[in-house]
Amino acid sequence: MLQSYPCTRSYPAIFPWTVFTTCYLGYISITYSGSPESTGWRDIRADTALKDEHTVENDIKDAESVSTSISSNIIVAGISQIVATFGGLVRRYFSGRVISASGDLDSSHVYVFGFHPHGVVPVTLFWMITDRVWDRLFPGITVSVLTASVMHMVPLLRDMLQWAGGREITRETFRNTLREGLSCVVVPGGQAEMMESRSRDRDIRVVTKHNGYIRMAIQEGAWLVPVFSFGEVDIMDNVRIPTIQRWFLKRFGASIPHYPYGYYGLPIPRRVPVTVVIGEAIPTERKTDPTTDEVNQLLIKYMQSLKDLFERYREEAGESPERRLVFVGADEKEIDLSVMSNISTAATATNSAVKSADRDVSNACEKQSQLVDKLPEDIIDDSQKSCIRGCVDIGSTACVSTSSLSSEVLPTSFYEDERDGFQLVQSKLEAAS
Repeated sequence: MLQSYPCTRSYPAIFPWTVFTTCYLGYISITYSGSPESTGWRDIRADTALKDEHTVENDIKDAESVSTSISSNIIVAGISQIVATFGGLVRRYFSGRVISASGDLDSSHVYVFGFHPHGVVPVTLFWMITDRVWDRLFPGITVSVLTASVMHMVPLLRDMLQWAGGREITRETFRNTLREGLSCVVVPGGQAEMMESRSRDRDIRVVTKHNGYIRMAIQEGAWLVPVFSFGEVDIMDNVRIPTIQRWFLKRFGASIPHYPYGYYGLPIPRRVPVTVVIGEAIPTERKTDPTTDEVNQLLIKYMQSLKDLFERYREEAGESPERRLVFVGADEKEIDLSVMSNISTAATATNSAVKSADRDVSNACEKQSQLVDKLPEDIIDDSQKSCIRGCVDIGSTACVSTSSLSSEVLPTSFYEDERDGFQLVQSKLEAAS
């Protein structure tokens, strides 16, 4: 009689978990290597183009590479077909259509497409990239969609995104993608705008406090293109516990709890018609270090273009006449673009006047410093000269003009003896002149 051991019965229970763990670790090691969320190496579009360009040359050089290339092309084509089929099914579910108001974009430029509004989950953006909408609309322009890092941590979802050219939205990835000659699609509203999304509200709220994409576009010379998705906010809603969600968003960068729902309170998107309108490109002048005023001026121009896009196509898209587009500032209150533009213009004029005054002051102080160097040592000593040079280094804070130097306009960093010495130098300068 055979003796049975207790451990024998445990094998069937352990075996499936062992297989699952092994497969999952293999999946992680393969798909996470090389940081595809940053480098985009899993982009099958680039892979296919590369193979198409070099296949003939490889075939001539090495017969073995022919079979490898064919096998690789078959796999890539299969994956590409799966992704495109899935994207097409999602697009048909929403009766999605895309209107291009931008015409034919010049492929010699790179572009930053801003997608609005965010919605609870930007489902439309997902089918637009998987169904190759961008490629068909703008041949010669390769687009990479930049999404939140968390999207690149979910199995299958991350695979679909990365196969379609998606990357995570970090400053370094953003910059590198543009420098590779790829255009980018971003959702500027982010999670702050997601919290403002409510299907039953009359207002579609667009958050304006994020301007990093504007600054990046200026620094890299990328043209800006506003994109508006009609029906996006009606697809899904999210549970609303604003106080707790804002607390988590501020400290951890995620609005928790997060439970998107559609039909019957379940995470099933509502089947609403969606129309996406791609606006006209806004040229930018490349500057390595743009000023805050320059960024704000371009941001206002961009938001105004988005508003015009909404008003021009709302009827064609079937949007309710009662709905309106509302811009929300950092304080979560509605802002008027015209008022914002006037304030920005006034601030620019003020800063320009201040810079002009600073230049005059700097020139005056420099001239005074040169006069000091010409004075003999019996009139002014080295410590008094250094006091004058301190004025030149400090600039407009230290002096307003050559004729109005006094202790009242000196910075508080000057001690009493330095102020007295400064006045002594001034009196000697006047006497010498």
